[in-house]
Amino acid sequence: MNTLNSLSNNSRALNKGRQFQKRIEVSMVRAKFRLNRVEITEGIKKRRTASGMAYEKTERGAEIYDRCELRTLIFSPEYANNDPQHENTKFWDASPSGEIKLGTMNPDAWYYFTLGKEYHIDFAEAD
Repeated sequence: MNTLNSLSNNSRALNKGRQFQKRIEVSMVRAKFRLNRVEITEGIKKRRTASGMAYEKTERGAEIYDRCELRTLIFSPEYANNDPQHENTKFWDASPSGEIKLGTMNPDAWYYFTLGKEYHIDFAEAD
């Protein structure tokens, strides 16, 4: 389990120097985001050998790069819908702002996501 320490700026201002922290034992934090935008740009990636296990190099040992399509998926937190019991309101109350940008050159990943759809995103500490 991880320990999540939270101390807000408002709490600091209100307590004028008094230190306190609220400790919550968590193993994961779940957020709900909506895919709002997809940007398509040109990127570059290293050229792989036919086996896919290594990268191709020039005779002098320099890595070879190819142009490719890069898609950047832009997610924003889901908005509240004025129903205090609705899942979206609960997520909005916990994380009302932010943005996640995921750039990928993998077409299989592109087709997994649909513009306008909601996705749960789980945050857990990596060992």
